[in-house]
Order: sequence, then C-alpha cells, then structure tokens
Amino acid sequence: KLDMQAIYDLVGNKIADVFKENAQAVLIATLDPETRTEHFNYVMEKGERFYLKQRQYDKLREHLVETKQKILINENFEEAANRFGLKVLPGTELPKSLLFVPLISGDKVKSYVSLQNVDKEKAFSESDVRLLETLANSMSVALANARLFDETNRLLKETEQRNAELVVINSVQESLV
Repeated sequence: KLDMQAIYDLVGNKIADVFKENAQAVLIATLDPETRTEHFNYVMEKGERFYLKQRQYDKLREHLVETKQKILINENFEEAANRFGLKVLPGTELPKSLLFVPLISGDKVKSYVSLQNVDKEKAFSESDVRLLETLANSMSVALANARLFDETNRLLKETEQRNAELVVINSVQESLV
C-alpha cells in the first residue's frame, strides 16, 4: 500500500535505527548508468533529513557499479576522497568512515545503501559489514518487487483511463449514427 518513497523512508529509518551506534548518516540512492547520475532516495545525517538533487556520480559510484562489491573506507578518508573524487553532499559533514553496499537486481547495480560516521575512523566492524550486506540482499529483492508493483499499478491506471476514453468515444459515435 506504500508508494516507493514511503518504502525508502521506512527502510532508511530502520537501517538508521539498527546502526545508530556506529552510523551517523544513512544514504539510499538509485543509480542510472545510462545518464551516470544518482538520485538520493533517503539521506539522514545526525537525525536531520536531507532532500538532495540528483547529481553525476563520481569514481566511487563507478567502482561500485563495475565491481558490484562493497566499499569500506574505515580510515584515511582524505586519501580515499582524492582517489575516488569524493565530494561532501550539500549540508552534510565530511565522514571519517564510510561503507557502501550495492543493491544488485539481476546482474546490475541499481542502487546502494551507505553508512557513514563523521566523528571517528574505524567505525564499522566486519559484523556491521556482513549485516548491511545481508540487509542489502533482502532490500534488492523487496525494492525490485515494489518497483514492479508500482509500475503495474501505473499501467493499470493508464489502461483504465484509456478504457474510459474509449467508452466516451463509442457513445459519441453511437449518437452520431
């Protein structure tokens, strides 16, 4: 019964709650490899919600799409920022630790979830990584199903509208005859 944004909000809030000890920021974004843009579906940092515009993605997102593997930067963020061309999102702080886990649908990375800590290095343990990877695998399937359901509903509404238009056209034709 939820729309896609409500699902992203629900999932993002749950992830933020599960990882509240180590993650001060949670991001869920959708990637479009054709236009090389990312759309931010959910961004929360230190309890504040951000609504950001889509943007061209950087080398880190390219690496995520190409390798389909998690990216864990638990220390030396500035070094990693230079390597991947990372930029701080508007209104947010520079993280000291971050974790990106791809959400794979079929054989493509369609989106990702990221945990970030702006205060300390080595914020994410191996168990944090495994838990987020497990959640990401489940999220991939659930979000793909939700997108298909959303698309099916949209097509159904279009079909119903077209049927209503045909009824009007048929009644006009009958009247003319």
